Parts: sequence; structure tokens; C-alpha cells
Amino acid sequence: MEPLRTLPEPGQLIGGHFRILRLIGMGRMTAVFEANHITTDIRYALKWLRVGADETVGRARFQRMFKIADRMPHPNIASIYDLAEDSGSPYLVTSFLRGQTLTAALERGTWTRLQRVDVVVQCLEALAAAHGCGVIHCELKSSNIMLRDTHDDVPLARLFDFGVARPPGAALTASGEVLGNPPYMAPEQFNGAPLDERVDVYAMGVVLYECLTGRLPFQGSTSAELSRAIMTGKFPRPRELDADIPATLELVVLRALACDPNERFQSANEMAEQLLPWADPSRSEPTAGPAIG
Repeated sequence: MEPLRTLPEPGQLIGGHFRILRLIGMGRMTAVFEANHITTDIRYALKWLRVGADETVGRARFQRMFKIADRMPHPNIASIYDLAEDSGSPYLVTSFLRGQTLTAALERGTWTRLQRVDVVVQCLEALAAAHGCGVIHCELKSSNIMLRDTHDDVPLARLFDFGVARPPGAALTASGEVLGNPPYMAPEQFNGAPLDERVDVYAMGVVLYECLTGRLPFQGSTSAELSRAIMTGKFPRPRELDADIPATLELVVLRALACDPNERFQSANEMAEQLLPWADPSRSEPTAGPAIG
């Protein structure tokens, strides 16, 4: 296996335009840096490919993310402005999202139910736009949702990391890798069935459950145990964990998490509409409009 790429250092100039300020976070394949454009003084996030053996896969993901972002501009989807290289290392120039992930916000536990549900509605509206462009996310999770404080009580939510996004009908990556993040994956993602928009609906059902109860619906000490739990569809009902959750709101969660895709909400918009009574009362309908692009 080839060694991982050398990462940029704070103060280093990338692509002749971006001064690295700090490392924001690092994953198996990528590292994300806060950077300053030396001409405009605008902050950006640079997503840096750091893989060795999987370079072909990483480059393909970067190219896919860049092409997808151009097709679906939406206020609740993080922007990607450019795909470039520096000394042979590819990187994405993305919007610098000030705030915190939904995962971090839930750990602090200071938000009202209205705020949490409204965040889910915003994400569903973003997904409706993506689905209208023929794109399913495939890897939704609470850590892929960034929240920024606003002047009102409801934070602005933005989806990011469309790196494994696929058109409807896809099942596996070219290398045979299952698409998705296991705790948020729908049953059909484990058995290699063709996927459609309802896998994203299912994942948002997991996120909604997490927002309401503070935990994930399915537990397992191993990936095999987790997949079995998801395939059987057995989990504690939200009201078993918190009796203050309205029964009708619990029904939305249960329908989103149905094992059979035909028993779920058939679109992100449909689920968003059912959640509006528990979201920001100033909102009367989802903002997601017709397909973009």
C-alpha cells in the first residue's frame, strides 16, 4: 500500500490562492482544512485527498461531488466551488461552514423539539432538490449535517459529503463496496438491492429518531449484529424512551423506518409535509420546489 499523502501545513499556500489556516478534521480518505483566499480574504474549506492505494476511488468521488454540486444549488446543501490540484494532490474548494455538526449539537442537548424537527425538515427539503436532480445521497448521518446559528431560534442546516451519491438504481460501488453508513442504512442497502430515494428517507428517519431520543434506533456490538437488527426492524419505539413525544410524531418516525420501502414515505417532500406541525410554526409548507437543473 502506498503511504498517505503529505498533508499541507498551516501557512502553506495551495494552488497559488489559498493560505492554510488550520486542520478542521480528518477521515480515512480525506482531510479538511480552513483556508483563506489571499486576494479576497474569504474563508473556504479545502477538502484534501489523502489516500494512497485508493487514489482512483478518491479522485472519482471528488469528481462526482463537484459535478453533483453544480447540478443542485440549494440553501441547505453545502456549496462546492472548484476542483483543483496542487503538486499532483487533488482538492475541493467548498464553503466554510461555521457552526457545529448535528452530532455535536445533540450531544450538548440544549435544543427544543421544535428546533430539532425543523432541522430534519430542512434536510428533507434539500434532499427533495437532490432527488429532483436524479441524485440520492446514500451516506446520510447526523455528522454530515452542519448547523449554523441564525438570527431566529432555528439554526440553518446544510447537508454535505455527497461523495458516494448515486443515481437511482445503483446498489454497489464499482469495487463492490456497499453504499452507506451502517447505523443509518436501510435494509435494502445491506443486501445489494437497487437503491432509490427511499434509502435517504429511511436515513432521515434514523436522524429524526436520534433527534427525538438522543440515541440511534439500532444497536449492535458488531457490524453483523447491527445489520441483523436493521434487517429485522426491531427497535425501541420513541415513546418507550420518552413518553412526552407526541404519538402522531412517533408514527412519522415508524413509517420512515419501515423495512419495506413501499411502506415508507415515498418522497422526502412527503415526509417533510408530515413533520411541519412539529417544526417552526411560521412555516406552512416545505420550501423545496420543482427539480433544479
